[in-house]
Amino acid sequence: MNTKPIDALLKQFTTMERGPVGCALSVTKAGKTIYTGYSGYADAQAQRPIGEETLYRMYSCSKVVTAVAMMILLERGLYQLDDPIAQYLPEFADARYAICTGNNMETLLPVRALTIKHFLTMTSGLTYGGELSATHARIGRALSGIDEKGGCTTREFSRIVAKLPLKFEPGTSWNYGINLDVLGAFIEEVSGSSFYQFLREEIFSPLGMEDTGFFLDGQGQKRLATMYYYDEDGCLKINDSEDFKYEAAYRFECGGGGLVSSLHDMTRFTKMLALGGRLDGQRILGRKTIELMRQNHLEPQALEAFRQTHQYGWPFMAGYGYGLGVKTLMDLAGSNCAGSLGEFSWAGAAGTLLLVDPSEQLSIVYMHQLMPNNREGYCHPRLRNVIYGALD
Repeated sequence: MNTKPIDALLKQFTTMERGPVGCALSVTKAGKTIYTGYSGYADAQAQRPIGEETLYRMYSCSKVVTAVAMMILLERGLYQLDDPIAQYLPEFADARYAICTGNNMETLLPVRALTIKHFLTMTSGLTYGGELSATHARIGRALSGIDEKGGCTTREFSRIVAKLPLKFEPGTSWNYGINLDVLGAFIEEVSGSSFYQFLREEIFSPLGMEDTGFFLDGQGQKRLATMYYYDEDGCLKINDSEDFKYEAAYRFECGGGGLVSSLHDMTRFTKMLALGGRLDGQRILGRKTIELMRQNHLEPQALEAFRQTHQYGWPFMAGYGYGLGVKTLMDLAGSNCAGSLGEFSWAGAAGTLLLVDPSEQLSIVYMHQLMPNNREGYCHPRLRNVIYGALD
């Protein structure tokens, strides 16, 4: 494998205008690590190089881990995808969705069904915060309220958001939101363990992922890469606005965006998925379960809503559908990148990427810490092209 183009690309990322100050990449194929590389700094001010000891905020890459945890429970027969979620989280028994009836009036209607699959596929009607709809605004206020009171438990989080109206009738559309965050509470309810305890016992410990968790001790804080952003004048600034969430006092084990990890740990995790659910004699998941996970599960109307994200803000998602907690490549030509049909992945808000290609037994883990304007639309497609192009 010719690694020079990959080395050059990482250097380009850390030297380009408004790019990350540091980045890290690992690539595995057929169970072997064929590339590990670093460029730049974990902390530019301290001149601390990025390296194998560096920890990263995974943000929404956490969703892939939560989805795998859900698949473990599915394999054990502890639920079915089409089960009502209220069967396990009764706070959702009276779920409603909002419709606009004109003249700034709103009506709340009961949902016909709200299933576990709706949460895994982002078709529940839950959103993130924002001003795009009344649901976005309500969820934004709820999330701010949790932060203002210093956090909450994973189970409390589910009870708080269950009171909020959904954006649409579940299953009829797609909207990126806090679905996997709620499923952390589901995992607690079904497994009888705390969310982190389940992840540790079923995934992290068997795979030797010692650096992965929701909260940081003093040593972990020293290893954490500094997160940056660029102000309007293009000056590099530190963004530590959410670092309080990695203190144990915050309590919320956020399955949708709360994990901290290392390049080593996420390489172990994605390598396991690329090899069909096994690594070094440890079976985490069955290969047929991974196959189910990486199928497109969106019905035509929801798939069209997902594809709208390609046109309005996420052009690098073109060619993909959405499976169970991951995007999955359906149209290679439409993606405008090298790859394989059925490759699945997701990214994090600060620029991280987890990608798994079972057909090539390939995994890619990329890390940088830049938010907002994380440059994923620039970096991630180029990584795909250069890495796939380097394969023999």
